[in-house]
Amino acid sequence: MLLNITRFGVLKAPQALNFARTITTAGSSATTEYSRSCRVTGENKQQNNFFDNTSGHQIHTTCLNFSSNNYLGLNKTHEVIKVAQYALEAHGTRRKPSTITTDNISQTLEQQLAAFHKQEDCVVYPSGYDANVGVFEALVSTNDAIICDEDNHPTILDGTRFSKAKVYMYKHLDIQDLKETLDTAKEKGAQRTLVITQGVFPNTNEIAPLKQIGKVCNDADSMLAVDDTHCVGDSNEKSEFYDVEKVIINSTFSNGSGGAYTTGMKEIIDSIRKNARPYLFSNTLYPPAVQAASIAMELIENRRSDILRLFENATMFRSKMRDAGFIVHGDNLPNCVIYIGDHTDAKNFAEDLRAYGILVQALCAHVTLDGAFIRVNMNANHTTKDIERCVEAFIEVERSYNVISRNNELHASC
Repeated sequence: MLLNITRFGVLKAPQALNFARTITTAGSSATTEYSRSCRVTGENKQQNNFFDNTSGHQIHTTCLNFSSNNYLGLNKTHEVIKVAQYALEAHGTRRKPSTITTDNISQTLEQQLAAFHKQEDCVVYPSGYDANVGVFEALVSTNDAIICDEDNHPTILDGTRFSKAKVYMYKHLDIQDLKETLDTAKEKGAQRTLVITQGVFPNTNEIAPLKQIGKVCNDADSMLAVDDTHCVGDSNEKSEFYDVEKVIINSTFSNGSGGAYTTGMKEIIDSIRKNARPYLFSNTLYPPAVQAASIAMELIENRRSDILRLFENATMFRSKMRDAGFIVHGDNLPNCVIYIGDHTDAKNFAEDLRAYGILVQALCAHVTLDGAFIRVNMNANHTTKDIERCVEAFIEVERSYNVISRNNELHASC
């Protein structure tokens, strides 16, 4: 599986923790209210701006960013910045009105991505949403069927709804149910079938068994689409699904740029170029973004030490959080998912962590229905001190929510 590898950056935690802690409780105060916003102020620094709406005073703090998918931080490397600057000077900021007339630098990037994934061709999109939606309307129609993992990302589910094909859901990561669902679709007259799964499910910290899914698809003569947005870079498993005859791979450029792409066999990509409206009627990427993505893909192959450090950081964080009593899902991804339980608590918990100088993402009702979580994304450049500060902040904030004791009571009653 590849790994969409970029880095967050090493960010300094705020010094005025006592004052910041006061801000988190201001929402319940009858006399003082605060609003918050964030802005990037420089390399790897996230600036928090706290506003006292009664006095008009503004407080600035810098935070450790544990919320980004920018796992290796290629967007801040000297090489990426230089080529983006050159592209800006050479091509300006102009975006072409349609990818029907793809420019030369976009074609070069597409060829590079196809070679990287060992596929025949590729198309580049402005966003991952466009890539996921475009696949379905281009490849399946009224007499066809889409076989979808029930826990797939909302952008995938949107794409299936926009398609005219019949949509079947199979149980999450259940190979036997996938086989039976494919059989059912064919029994009901589906001419073509397209199985869609994520390569990694970061909100539950699970990796799809792509070799097994691929074998099922080959046996059923079905196409397989894999959203590998959180998976490009771990070359130890790089050939996981390349044995699938009809594979489509979607991913994004959080590894140093913006935008997304779909790659696969030439026949499939040709159909996307001709029929996918998100591809046909979207503007191209900005030239600096195209060039930045190109050099970032080259750098990924030479970032083995960063990748190892990324996973070492994730292992360290999980170990320290579990020692403190938290429930942390998974063991093999840079996305560390901490169980909170209550949706409102998860949202407020994340806000309180921000006041302690830690930026994380709360996974609530719009993402998951099976309880609520906080996702902490590791970065290759997080130091041991950064990770320890994050764990300390979790422990401090937890005292207001009793998450650990509630979890212990839940497990005792099971």
